[in-house]
Amino acid sequence: DLKTPPGFIVGRFSPDGKRVLFTDGDPARKDAHKWGKSHRPYVLDVATGTREPLADFPENGQALGVAWSPDGRKVAYTWSQLHADILAQDTITADVIHQETEGFLMVADADGRNARTVASVKGRAYMDRLFGAVDWR
Repeated sequence: DLKTPPGFIVGRFSPDGKRVLFTDGDPARKDAHKWGKSHRPYVLDVATGTREPLADFPENGQALGVAWSPDGRKVAYTWSQLHADILAQDTITADVIHQETEGFLMVADADGRNARTVASVKGRAYMDRLFGAVDWR
């Protein structure tokens, strides 16, 4: 029951194969969803089919990459800052995208709690993809 068109979803099985950490759009985030930027991380329990959003994911963020720690007790994810004033527009033009934007690499418990920033970077344009895929070895 994905909310985003195929090709925009990133997913990883947990080391034990019982859960999937993935990104998907969130239609409740209407302005971000209309631009295809409402992605947030979720955990799917394979046995029950239950999916839960990671706790404490920022409301002004778009998830880009996800990974499990080798023991499955932690997750890592990358996200980029969204700007509400840009998302509220009917069209995104060159004159509004030149707004400083931040990206973050985070590590958290497997449910998203106790998140901490591992790295951050600032970009000069709203559409910059500051962090993308992440892997944990």
